[in-house]
Amino acid sequence: MARVDRGVSTAVGYVLNLGIATLLVTGLLVTGSGLVADQRDRAAGAELDVIGNRIAADLETADRLVQNGNGSVTVRTSLPNAVAGNSYRVAIDSTGGNATVSVSTNDPAITRTIHLVNETPVQPTVVSGGAIVVHGNQTGLEVTDG
Repeated sequence: MARVDRGVSTAVGYVLNLGIATLLVTGLLVTGSGLVADQRDRAAGAELDVIGNRIAADLETADRLVQNGNGSVTVRTSLPNAVAGNSYRVAIDSTGGNATVSVSTNDPAITRTIHLVNETPVQPTVVSGGAIVVHGNQTGLEVTDG
């Protein structure tokens, strides 16, 4: 009497090992993709903070130069064209002696706002990322694409 089911245990073991390995790899990929997306969002937010602070510093520099009687002032800054692989925009708004620089990107949807106090009025404007120029004189400051 010969047994015909003796080789089945090897095949069943192989299929079970393959199934478990597939589940483990799938779980790692799903978990890893979420971590990568979170890190990308954090990196984009940090880069937007840096860009916003650089623009605010340029506005403050131009404001000080104008207030010290330097007449017409031009401050040029070269900024990255993209943040986390996507374009961004810079919105500048002014109310009284306070100005805000808002830097935002759509994918991922992140906005960073920097507040500054200045004596020279700032023209509200929206510019795209990349090189920008701050023009200033006694009547006000204006930010344009460079």
